[in-house]
Amino acid sequence: MNEEELPLCECGCGGRVEKKGNKYINHHNRKGKKMSLKRITKICGWCGSKFEVQPYRSETAKFCSKVCSDKSKSVTYKGNLCAHYKAREIRKCEYCNKDYEVIFTSTRQFCSRKCYGKWQSENLIGKNGRAYKGKIEKICEYCGDIFFTYPSLSRLRFCSVLCSSKWWSENKSGENSPNWQGGLSYGKYCEKFNNEFKEMIRDLFGRRCFICGITEEENNEKLSVHHVNYDKNCLCDSSCEFVPVCRSCHMKTGRNRQYWEDLIMGYLYPDRIKMVDL
Repeated sequence: MNEEELPLCECGCGGRVEKKGNKYINHHNRKGKKMSLKRITKICGWCGSKFEVQPYRSETAKFCSKVCSDKSKSVTYKGNLCAHYKAREIRKCEYCNKDYEVIFTSTRQFCSRKCYGKWQSENLIGKNGRAYKGKIEKICEYCGDIFFTYPSLSRLRFCSVLCSSKWWSENKSGENSPNWQGGLSYGKYCEKFNNEFKEMIRDLFGRRCFICGITEEENNEKLSVHHVNYDKNCLCDSSCEFVPVCRSCHMKTGRNRQYWEDLIMGYLYPDRIKMVDL
């Protein structure tokens, strides 16, 4: 590349740069002044060796390298001579009375977290706890006795489980029960629905719950025989289906009867049309 094809130096000196892509001639700056190539020799303040620097660093340069600078600072600015040094003082731990050193502006009162934890377990418990709000007074809705409970349990209505059970047995039984089905449980069973028939149904299904599959041994009692269509007299009037179920599943079938009837009949007769689909 010819010298005439090289761009001019952007400092305004009128000269051309040495390589294409450069903006300035070596040692020229933005102000159009030529930088001095003269260097000043100094002696390192740590190791004593000589090193050269540019004139503008003649007063600030004290060390030949960063290593020497760090070593000097580690000795010169150690302890209370350090710019970030914070005065310390000796205190006594409020739990074990052991002396420990701490920054004087610190709010620490214990020598370790272990002592702090032990102090909390002895002094910030029960009524002395920071979050303790005390107990509130309530009246039992069954026996009328006064009892005390925590604010988080303010919805308690009874003083004991016994009072709660008695209230539910008196106020939520029979027609007052949310599961009341019009007294269907009091109907008479067909005389053919006897122990021999129940044993036959249990053996027919391998003495396993038809719904969850647990065995009679796991149920800790004989499996119940469930009327799939909920008709207690169906064995005398017409044919119907029966399945053995455990205590837990038998309680579930007492609700949403149409759902359970369709579910069980769907397993017994997969091609059967469900009532819920009609």
